[in-house]
Amino acid sequence: MRKSKQKKYFHRIKTIVIAGVVFLLLINGNAVVAQTKGKRKATTPKVSITPPQPKVSVATVEKTESKPPIQPQYSTQAFDLSATLLPNNYLGHNVIDIYKRLDELQKTSQKGEFETTEAFQKRITAEASKPLVASLTRNSIFAFVIGKPDTKYDADQQLMSVNQKLSSVKNAAESLDDKRMSLNWGIVSRDISSYTGSNAYGAQVEVKRSLAEFYTLAFANYEQFPIVQYLTEIEQETAATIKKMWERAGLTKPKEDIKKNAAFSTNIKMDVQKAIKAKENIKILIVCRLTEPYAFEGSMYKKPTINSPQESAFLFKNLNVELLEIWFFDSSTGEIYVKQRPHNSIAKATPQVDLLTPQPTPEPTPQPTPRIISKGVINGSAIQLTKAVSPAAAKAVKANGAVNVKVELDERGNVVSASAISGHPLLQAAAVAAARQCKFAPTVLSGVAVRVTGIIVFVFP
Repeated sequence: MRKSKQKKYFHRIKTIVIAGVVFLLLINGNAVVAQTKGKRKATTPKVSITPPQPKVSVATVEKTESKPPIQPQYSTQAFDLSATLLPNNYLGHNVIDIYKRLDELQKTSQKGEFETTEAFQKRITAEASKPLVASLTRNSIFAFVIGKPDTKYDADQQLMSVNQKLSSVKNAAESLDDKRMSLNWGIVSRDISSYTGSNAYGAQVEVKRSLAEFYTLAFANYEQFPIVQYLTEIEQETAATIKKMWERAGLTKPKEDIKKNAAFSTNIKMDVQKAIKAKENIKILIVCRLTEPYAFEGSMYKKPTINSPQESAFLFKNLNVELLEIWFFDSSTGEIYVKQRPHNSIAKATPQVDLLTPQPTPEPTPQPTPRIISKGVINGSAIQLTKAVSPAAAKAVKANGAVNVKVELDERGNVVSASAISGHPLLQAAAVAAARQCKFAPTVLSGVAVRVTGIIVFVFP
């Protein structure tokens, strides 16, 4: 290789050492070529690299061990609704751990072939009261951190606008739930395998298989909170282009479903200096209870093509919850900016607590509590659990098994409504009749008796 060319090439080569292996990185992406007689031949320059040796005192250090990565510290205690400050870098509860535990319990909720009815009933009641994670049970109050919402500051008004878009809920068989909306909590993705695929014309390409698991919160009472139609800047540009196309065609664009671009929203009053620090740290805390069905799965599938050789499966692990409150907070300091609480009438303004703007001191009032709270299986808290009797028609066809009855209890623990949600059709009426005769202990929150919804499990031998 001539000297001038050698200098030119080595100016375009960088070396990288990874796990003790030396890699040569060329700036222009071409191979280094040396000129020889007759033909040009690709060669690898001989590079001798001696990494700097750290100064280690043998007397004090004999072996250097790598420290394991720091694991996120999720909460394992029930959430306190009365909190006025959150811990720095608060993560809330772990959706993945809770979903997996609920999924395990649901898979074992069927009566075994060699299990007596009495044993099955005892097992179901016992499992309903078992902790899910640490001290957390199905009846605990949970708090899940959702981030990062879209934020935009108005310096003239000194207002930070915060919007968190909602998504449709994916059910089984790639169908959409028209009653609930969801928020994505986290994604676990991984490559599974690869294979050689071909199209009808014989073109071949390497196809990679991947799996992505989306852990989400699904809820039906989202309309009890401030909902706005929200579009990002890119979405606004796209919507404007589509609107012009409709206008050019002389047509009126149909109104879109309010759920399509729905978002939780709030405005936070803060000065410029505080906004600069807070903008990247504002997050949303979903305070909620678990409700039936506690955990359910949806899926989607993307086929590979020659131009996009990626075969992808998407699993949606939905944790079904009832929203209690929505908090907007600063994750770096734990400061709570706004607490939003539900309102029974979605036509009226939703109560919102601004924790930054000074408010006149109100007269002391009891701490607000949810009007109705949702529990899971409530057999264990029954004062009187009436036994369901199998009707003659069911006996004639040997119908048996468990029937789940959803009930609502008033403030005194009486059953005011009951409806069967699963089980043999010939057994459901008897189960509902028995449920209406059951009696439960009142549920009290902050000194106030509240209504409760839950599930009574009746087992017919």
